[in-house]
Amino acid sequence: MGLAAGGVTPPEMMDVYDGAVPKAPWILRALVASALVIPALAFTASLAHAEGPALFDVSITANSTPVMDLSNPEQVVELSGTIINTSTSRTRYTTVEFWKSTTPITTDSALAETLESPATVPEGERETPYTEESGHTQVISREDWFETGERASFTVHATVGELGFDADNAAYLVGVQVRGIPEEGDKQVVGRGRILVAAATAPLESSRVVALTAKPQRTKDGGFVDDSLATSLSNDLGELLAAAEAADSTVLLDPMLLMDVRALSEEHMVNGVLTPADEVAGAWAGRMDTLISDGRVLRLPWGDVDLPRAEKSGHLREALQWADDAVTDDTLRRLPLAANLGASASPDLVKELGELGVTTVFALNTSGGSIGPVRVVQVDDVALPGMGPGGDNTTAQQLGRRVAQEAVASTPPTYLARSVAEATTAKVLPAHRTGVAIPSDDAAATFTDAVDAPLWEALSTRVATLMDNASFRRDLTGNDDRPQLERVAVAAMSSAFTSETTALAWLAADAPPEVDPSKITISAASQFVMGSRTNDFPVSITNGLDVAVTLRLVFDSESPQRIAVPATEFKTLEPGENLTMILAPQASSNGVVTVHGHMETRGGARFGTPVAIDITATEFGRVGWIIIIVSGAVVLGGTVWRIRAVQAERSKEDA
Repeated sequence: MGLAAGGVTPPEMMDVYDGAVPKAPWILRALVASALVIPALAFTASLAHAEGPALFDVSITANSTPVMDLSNPEQVVELSGTIINTSTSRTRYTTVEFWKSTTPITTDSALAETLESPATVPEGERETPYTEESGHTQVISREDWFETGERASFTVHATVGELGFDADNAAYLVGVQVRGIPEEGDKQVVGRGRILVAAATAPLESSRVVALTAKPQRTKDGGFVDDSLATSLSNDLGELLAAAEAADSTVLLDPMLLMDVRALSEEHMVNGVLTPADEVAGAWAGRMDTLISDGRVLRLPWGDVDLPRAEKSGHLREALQWADDAVTDDTLRRLPLAANLGASASPDLVKELGELGVTTVFALNTSGGSIGPVRVVQVDDVALPGMGPGGDNTTAQQLGRRVAQEAVASTPPTYLARSVAEATTAKVLPAHRTGVAIPSDDAAATFTDAVDAPLWEALSTRVATLMDNASFRRDLTGNDDRPQLERVAVAAMSSAFTSETTALAWLAADAPPEVDPSKITISAASQFVMGSRTNDFPVSITNGLDVAVTLRLVFDSESPQRIAVPATEFKTLEPGENLTMILAPQASSNGVVTVHGHMETRGGARFGTPVAIDITATEFGRVGWIIIIVSGAVVLGGTVWRIRAVQAERSKEDA
């Protein structure tokens, strides 16, 4: 048998040294017992809590029993993992020993405090007896040195009866202590590992939500850029659909995905190549239709728009409208609209989404509840780190934290899985877990600080430019590319695009062509002299585009009270056509006035390079013409009189 828990005794003074030190002669034991019992006890007591800096790194990689049944004392809790000597000191008599804390954790706040606690809090105790035969201790080294950098695996266990836990529906801490004698020092704790376990009388409750989304795949002509979607249906999307089909799952569906899968199930184009119908796609779509019929599917915005990012760029309302317009299937349109905001939810964003038709919001940074008509669901990360030390990001540690949360939660947690790994993690322990409906709470939802969504300014600017050009193209040519562009733009806002560069590349590759207004030109003389109140003046327009355009000419006069030029009628020019339009300037007084001619679409948008024309008005109206005639008569009469006078003078000279 070993000494009491926490005892520290040099090897030469121990019969059993916690399982690693050789026995001393019996006479020496007698001397120690009779002559040194009081000093030894004082020495042991003074070191009971002594612990130097951690010399070993511990990683707990497996726990056989994450959820314990306290009514079964024979149930075994077995911990496995690895230790590594990360110090510069070698150790002897190195052991890994089962450790426990019998203090139950019964509330969310207590669990939060435990997760933040130092490695030595709570103090806990090692499981007795400290022998290899009991399974509580594993000897790693004896007199031989456990070298710096050396690694070893361990497995220790204890029964539920030995652990002495007495509170159900609670969480507990178990783990290991690594003990050894460094080159300079006494036997001590050189490393620790802790992990959470749960004790429950009934299956733990939680809700599971599976998101079915994919990166945009189809181009504006309806073809697919590659066969990655078809491949995914047989792999990760197939596994996610299977997880979604579990009776306790709620599904978040991107309607774009199902519409694309249906297109795959028929004859389709892949990178310009005609491809036969995909049978896997047909089966996948059929199974999805069944889930929709069962009433367990919520609709994400088409393309799985990153809504916090769209709000940041000022495109939230447009994005949701474009996403709604892109859903052409009536069955999908009737599904309740939901949003996954991650850690970027805020009261204002949720309120605005409610005004735009969203009924349910999932978020990490909320307590859950409601804002107006919108149900707000708190999402718990399915892979939160577990306890430390002890390799807090191992699967076992993550699972330990999850079952501990479920054991003490006042409301069953909700896990949202977007990947196969997350869906698998959320599904573990079917024997100890039961799925429940997504919680609903009328209390006002509260939020912690939201993670600020990035501002993709270049994407925002490019979308605005393309939309302006599409409106211009519609007014100029009569071809409305806006619905097509809206689908491309909202797809570029997908959460599947994790960088602005890739989103811009998608937009550039699939957006409709822009119209270059500089290819439509005006040609006119720079000066024109009017000899009457109205005169005809020719102006030529050349359409250098490859599409027909409809436009008119409008003019701005620098002095419209003197000279004005009425707008022309709308005219259609075929590709490459040169058309002459006749202008009819109107003058009300003499002088020179500059007018500026512009081309204008049916929507009132002016475009192209304007032309400047100087119009000169000379005389106008009856009075003007009388003045001209009289002036001409005077000049003519004077000229005749002068000619005759000159001729008379010459006659006299000749005589």
